[in-house]
Amino acid sequence: MLMVFSTFSILGEYLYTRISPLALLILVYMTRHHHRHMRQLEQAKKAFPNTYLLVGIPNDIETHKRKGLTVLTDKERAETLRHCKWVDEVIEDAPWIVTPSFLEKHAIDYVAHDDEPYAGADTDDIYKPCKEAGKFLVTQRTEGISTTYIITKIVRDYDKYITRQLRRGTPRQDLNVSWLKKNELDIKRHAVELRDSIKTNWTTTGRELRGEIGKFWSPQPQTLPALSIPDNATSSSIDQIDIGRSASPHTDFATGYSLGLIGGVRSWVKQSLL
Repeated sequence: MLMVFSTFSILGEYLYTRISPLALLILVYMTRHHHRHMRQLEQAKKAFPNTYLLVGIPNDIETHKRKGLTVLTDKERAETLRHCKWVDEVIEDAPWIVTPSFLEKHAIDYVAHDDEPYAGADTDDIYKPCKEAGKFLVTQRTEGISTTYIITKIVRDYDKYITRQLRRGTPRQDLNVSWLKKNELDIKRHAVELRDSIKTNWTTTGRELRGEIGKFWSPQPQTLPALSIPDNATSSSIDQIDIGRSASPHTDFATGYSLGLIGGVRSWVKQSLL
């Protein structure tokens, strides 16, 4: 399918109208779909004013042999791409290495990929024939995201994802998790829940305990009866009257010790939970 332009000059600018669309192929060697693939498809679709974008999906046998285990099957990958707005057509069971006969069969004008050499079993760059024939369109890579990056995050947080699935009712057999592993994760989950509960409630509980202990040890205010001093009382007898004190050194010590003990326990719990 060749591109044909009719050119019109308007105010020094050129408008291009394509009589037939340009057929552009992208081979997607993905094991899991993510936004880097979407941006690559968008670049290819917008490369020309009238582009018909075809996406080739190699089958699972070829992909597993050359790239490794996939998250989605070839059928699932193809169906996912059919719902991408940049894609016009999905070619299933596409060859891993593009051949001239494949391009001719599907009337493809260009093959799009980033400019990094993509090694194959028998070649340093499977796109070399397309580049030499002038049928290669360079797209820009999106950094910071890849299937390897996503899988690494999942493997790193393996226990969290397994626990998540178990809590959602997925049988452990479907997760390939042993009975011992399931119980280990249950114990860890309960420990985390207990830790979070203690952290959440410790400040309030500690404040309440300090208040209660303070009330317990603090002496109650005393109302002393009015003293009746006889008219014939002497100064020596007045000096012998015992007026109670509101507190004592022993009471002050007990209150301080209790509050200090709570503070120490609180500090120990925080350190243990970190």
